[in-house]
Amino acid sequence: MIGQRMRGQASRNSKRSYISSITSIVAMLVVGQVASAQYISDFEAPLYTATANGDIITGQDGFYIPVVDSQHGLVYTYVGNALSLPQNPRGGLQFAGVTGGDTALPVPFARAQRDIPYGDDGGGGGSNCCEGHGGLGCDDQACQDAVCGADAFCCETEWDDICAGLAIDLCGKLCAGAGGGIWTVTFDIAATFIGQLPSSQNIGSFSTQVFPTAATFIALARWTDPVTAANWNADYVWYDSAGTQLLEQVNDPGFQNLQTEHWYRWSTTFDLDTNQITEVALTDITTNTTVTNNPVGRYLVGGSGGAPEPTGFRLFGGTNAVGAAGNTLAFDNINIATPVDCPWDLDGSGAVGTNDLLLLFAFWGQVGVPADFDGGGVGTSDLLILFANWGLCP
Repeated sequence: MIGQRMRGQASRNSKRSYISSITSIVAMLVVGQVASAQYISDFEAPLYTATANGDIITGQDGFYIPVVDSQHGLVYTYVGNALSLPQNPRGGLQFAGVTGGDTALPVPFARAQRDIPYGDDGGGGGSNCCEGHGGLGCDDQACQDAVCGADAFCCETEWDDICAGLAIDLCGKLCAGAGGGIWTVTFDIAATFIGQLPSSQNIGSFSTQVFPTAATFIALARWTDPVTAANWNADYVWYDSAGTQLLEQVNDPGFQNLQTEHWYRWSTTFDLDTNQITEVALTDITTNTTVTNNPVGRYLVGGSGGAPEPTGFRLFGGTNAVGAAGNTLAFDNINIATPVDCPWDLDGSGAVGTNDLLLLFAFWGQVGVPADFDGGGVGTSDLLILFANWGLCP
């Protein structure tokens, strides 16, 4: 038995030595397409556990409650989920949700927050992927997938120094320092109401943090009519150049009267050097229809004078005006990244993977569509191009 273990370990060491020796080759093929994404999460195992009724997200993958006594966010399975939300067409097996609690509670609002580095001071110091730590996997989903795809030991047994070395080679700026001032925050979102009407107008939000002391914004989901809670608007809390806070609708009807129990992909692009919000977009994931708006004169906290860089993000669930829990937001596929030229990422997830492959097949034979990389109609050459760029975007 001991001999078998020794042979197994020797075999593994040989394998890992081989992997280490070919890292430079892998880097030539992959690192050009990999990982300036600062943070990507799809709320899947092994980083997250989930049940149909929801597992508490606090303590999973670095999430915590920023205000004492707030209600916990939860991680649900799509199958049989207690919120009765449909499967996200872009989703996997699990998603996160926040539901505001009973107003009789000391703090009825639900909060789930996670720290990540942004801007010129960001980088590997904020991720445990870049160092051996003895646990399973690491705190950046996309980097973990890349490393464990090369060496399963890192997710099945231990994230050691060899795993960290692979992360440095395969995960680009995550371990080298993020740099740059332009960032795009993107997430999949669905809204529902599970309480007693009428509701309060603010369903919940996704916000960069720490609000309102850093250069941050709030993507605020609000009921079109809280009496019926039948449709919702994708609004913003942002600022003018003088630093005055504004709660506004986006100047495009595509951001209003959205369906409940329906998945959308919401993105916000901002420039930390100018402190401006430069573009917002919303995609109906089912129809793949996107509306885009470039707001004029809208800023992060601090206006044109700026503010310190953000240090994280928060998922927030509002509460019902009459006391019962009800306002609920679900989230999946969070991607906080520096924008990159990655045309092979057809679904905008920050990585080229299975969803992009399925989209390419959906476009098969068509000319001038996003998957027509070579301009000759979607076919075998485009399939090979996609496989050549498989993995994280640069």
